[in-house]
Amino acid sequence: EVVPAVRRAAQTVLFGDRRQTGPHPFVVDVGRAVDTSRRPASIVDELGPLVPRQQLSTHYRSSDGRLFDFANAQAYGGAIRTFPRPGDERPFRLDVVSGQGGVAHEIDRVVDLVAANAADPARGSLMVVTLTDEHAKRVSTALARRASTDPALTRYLQSDDPKPLLVRSARRAQGFTRDVAVVIEDHVALAARHG
Repeated sequence: EVVPAVRRAAQTVLFGDRRQTGPHPFVVDVGRAVDTSRRPASIVDELGPLVPRQQLSTHYRSSDGRLFDFANAQAYGGAIRTFPRPGDERPFRLDVVSGQGGVAHEIDRVVDLVAANAADPARGSLMVVTLTDEHAKRVSTALARRASTDPALTRYLQSDDPKPLLVRSARRAQGFTRDVAVVIEDHVALAARHG
């Protein structure tokens, strides 16, 4: 889809990172199955070897560099500069949800975390990240149920601010930045403060 635009352009600037999640296969035809055996070609993969390359060396999206430290060490060999955050507040908090009650108990805990965030506007925007699209739908449904009886949560969800809350699966979360993220992983909710 990109080739005609690149061909017409007098100059093209390509931004991308092979270490990030690439394109995902999808179809619009309801009767057709999605072939997940191969990854679709990425414009970065196709044009990358043909154009001059300049590596950017600063990570600017996290207001606390500690949130990016692990990825920086593992994927970039520590070559990316991050910005320190003033103060000693830890950017992560781990809430382990006991196995009793299963998925419903886990979702209830996540809804409690979102409601607490909604009750304190100073906490800012929030994203809930799940491992699957199905789990994201469960969380969204539970949040809608809670909002019907929680005025603060209703106000938060209906805020004039653009999208104070996002609920996304991990594969759909790339590129979004929020002040706080709640990551759900099989009975574990990890709250990360971004800003």
